[in-house]
Amino acid sequence: MCGIAGIVSLNGTGISLIELQKFTDALNHRGPDGSGYELLNNDTVAFGHRRLSILDLSVAGKQPMFSSDKRLAITYNGEIYNFIELRKELEKEGFRFQTETDTEVILAAYQKWGRDCFHKFNGMWAIALYNCDTKELLLCRDRFGVKPLYYIFKPNDIFAFASETVAFKYLEDFKLVQDEDLISRAIDNPVLIEGTGHTIWQGVHQILGGHFIEITNKTTSIQQKRWFEIPKKTISISYDEAKEEFFKLSREAVKLRLRSDVPIATALSGGLDSSSVYAMLHYLKKQNLNSERVDYTNIKGFVATFEGTQQDETDYAKAVVEFCNGEAEFIKTDFDSIIRNIESSTRLFNDITATPINVLGDVYKSMRHNKYLVSLDGHGVDEMLYGYRSLVGMAITQAIVSLDKDYEKDLSQTYLDMFHSEFRQEEMVKLNNRYVQLKDLLSINSHLGKIKYSFKQHIKKVFTKGSETFQLSDHLSLSSLSKTSVAKLKQLSDKPIDLNFYNIAEKELAIDFYYRNIPYNMRDFDRAAMQHGIEIRMPFMDYNLVNFVFSLPMEYKVGHGYSKRIMRDALKTILPEKISKRKLKIGMGAPIHDWFNHQLNQYLMDTVSSQKFLQNNLWNGSELKKFAEQKCQTKNWQPADAQQFWNVLNAHLILS
Repeated sequence: MCGIAGIVSLNGTGISLIELQKFTDALNHRGPDGSGYELLNNDTVAFGHRRLSILDLSVAGKQPMFSSDKRLAITYNGEIYNFIELRKELEKEGFRFQTETDTEVILAAYQKWGRDCFHKFNGMWAIALYNCDTKELLLCRDRFGVKPLYYIFKPNDIFAFASETVAFKYLEDFKLVQDEDLISRAIDNPVLIEGTGHTIWQGVHQILGGHFIEITNKTTSIQQKRWFEIPKKTISISYDEAKEEFFKLSREAVKLRLRSDVPIATALSGGLDSSSVYAMLHYLKKQNLNSERVDYTNIKGFVATFEGTQQDETDYAKAVVEFCNGEAEFIKTDFDSIIRNIESSTRLFNDITATPINVLGDVYKSMRHNKYLVSLDGHGVDEMLYGYRSLVGMAITQAIVSLDKDYEKDLSQTYLDMFHSEFRQEEMVKLNNRYVQLKDLLSINSHLGKIKYSFKQHIKKVFTKGSETFQLSDHLSLSSLSKTSVAKLKQLSDKPIDLNFYNIAEKELAIDFYYRNIPYNMRDFDRAAMQHGIEIRMPFMDYNLVNFVFSLPMEYKVGHGYSKRIMRDALKTILPEKISKRKLKIGMGAPIHDWFNHQLNQYLMDTVSSQKFLQNNLWNGSELKKFAEQKCQTKNWQPADAQQFWNVLNAHLILS
């Protein structure tokens, strides 16, 4: 796990070692254990690497690395978890290895199989390969975009790539300038941009998950080419058989991700997903299964606590730790340095996210302090198994369309159970109102099998928050919000996903997975962890498990009173009942409205009064100042208002 960077001169001008070092070292937080720099092809190609040592801690694992015949150079960020099996397969083909790294296996695999090697990899990666003979550069990203890879391209001038956008601030003859249209969109809704491959910075794009690009000095345009898509199929399998398969795939995914030459930790929230990873780690530890490069002895959980707020899940986390007879560290927010931490982590993050990134980062910071460098985390389940309230809302819509009254009633109760008890009555009223809207609209459509476009658009609005909360878009002064749509952005993929295979509800899952929450969450957790030099591994993002879950009937995923139904039933023997039957959905994030009302109250007042805030042309500074001061003075920030206002504060910090 590392930070990678590279430059290709497209006009023949030589690249200096100092330029490469400056560009690469902007990512030193991603790789604090070492660095490497190589100039290739008469100094017209440059590879940089910041190393976080996880496999083969010796100097032999240093990158950039060359193939044994010196024809291929690589700089790479990620882990190929099945590298041991691939290495043995390649050794039978006559390949010999000098290191204990997965990097050397990638080089040999590419020599043997070309781009087909990506289909053999089980892992996460952002790879840059340069063929010194053909003068071709290949960049590839893993199936689901777990590891990041950004690039800029100026025809007949320069192509450059890096693990984070912040690195481009340090690239010679390039100025990182905001894209006002897209940054306004991101402020309004941070989830919508990441999955498009576009960014809030002009000319900076991201290679999409499951895609690759190829570059030569004659390249005049870039086309991202898809190499992976989740198979579109529905398998015939009983629910009991599906439970067994889910358990087996989860177990193998966790086991495979335990390969490491440094100690393993896990970020534990007390929610079902992270608790399942923690529990599976201890299940495997008790089984003491013989595995190469695995050490079960030092597994530990790290828990962010928010005492006295609705975000606090400490009791649930403690229940898991006690049930597994494990260990955990409970982390409190350091309010003495909270302003400094928010400002520094947000500026390094260099993008818009819905929660202060230091909240996630505090967990990983504690891991590194305790000398843990790898964390197994539970991300990815919500987007596959209806873990979000909005997705359950879409499942209700599908039940209504299908005229399945029993399933509709079941899902409606599931939806309400995902809220804190004090909000359920309010949500029931909203849900009933939405039913009326949906059913009235359905009565207008005479053919349920051919639902009109207007209905498809309407259902997305029906299950979103109402207009009674602060509407941020009303205060964004840029006209771009009315003229620019994320859907109208240039499509970067040569093969966009055809969603027609899915029903209404399953389509939302696919959209979440390809375009919304998965790209967004992968970005946020990667940067939060790598700001502190921690590698995150995500067992539930194993492609075997993802392919399997997407092939299951909808009723296996959500139903019988629960979201994530099959996961709960498959793993209930290794979890306390308090977790396996827990329905309340909280999510990892800061109790931002509590902070705005208390610890950050004066800081927020001072910020909205600053000239930089008031004069930013992205928003109506005077109106936002008036709104924020009224909320701060009365200490009446509500969750929705504070959440939306944080997006503005986030943008202010990275632009000022």
